[in-house]
Amino acid sequence: MNHPAASSAMSLPEPCLGPGPAFGHSTGPGDATDLLGSCDAPLRDVTRLILEAALQVELDHHLNGCAEDPDDRTDVNSHNGHRPKTVLTTFGPVEVLMPRDRRGSFSPAILPKYRRDLAGREPLLLSLAARGLPRTDFEARLVQFYGDSPPSAPLSHVADRVASRLHLWQRRRLASRYLVLFADTAVIPGTREVVHLAVAVAADGRRELLSLWAARATSPADIWGPIFGDLRCRGLQHVSIVVGDGTAGLPTAARTSWPHAAVHARSHLLQHAGPSR
Repeated sequence: MNHPAASSAMSLPEPCLGPGPAFGHSTGPGDATDLLGSCDAPLRDVTRLILEAALQVELDHHLNGCAEDPDDRTDVNSHNGHRPKTVLTTFGPVEVLMPRDRRGSFSPAILPKYRRDLAGREPLLLSLAARGLPRTDFEARLVQFYGDSPPSAPLSHVADRVASRLHLWQRRRLASRYLVLFADTAVIPGTREVVHLAVAVAADGRRELLSLWAARATSPADIWGPIFGDLRCRGLQHVSIVVGDGTAGLPTAARTSWPHAAVHARSHLLQHAGPSR
């Protein structure tokens, strides 16, 4: 995806700060992919992370099976480095490091040798990456992602490795300052699953997906406090403008974390921001 050159300062288009629905009158969740807009670089990172974690578990399981094969004791199979493979996604091309074995007998289920795309499975990546997703739901999403080619490795082992890698991504350190923070609630396409998104715009106009949370059974007024508190704990100390989804408790939550931020109620405006980082 070609992005326009970033300017030294970012100005919001008028619709972003114009009159919108008041807090407490949210228009309901939009489409998660629409809200993320051109926030493609972080989504490519998540895609790479999930695929590489699962691939490594599958190879480890394959090698363990080779070692235990009583009919083949002549040549011990082992890891043999990686090779790059470009996978085409709706977020753009993703280069994945495919692990190899010495015999060349490893055939992964999550990304077969001759497949070059995700066959429409991208929405499941958003679901897997959402923080707070219960373990049973997480494993169910993995089963859906594998589809008709279940892993030879135990699903729980794949889930452990993928969840561990996502844990680090979900809690990564953030920049200390952003110009604008968009906070919105969205539905993952093709599902009824609702997620809460926090997407920031830096001073140079570039956009970054900071946080993605699975919706919880809680009062709307209590949604954003923990999410904003987590962003602050991860290093985000200053936000100039918070553009919210109309949820009643959002202004209080925003000003608790960033007392000097201007808070505006405007639903589903992420398409007005700049390119992703």
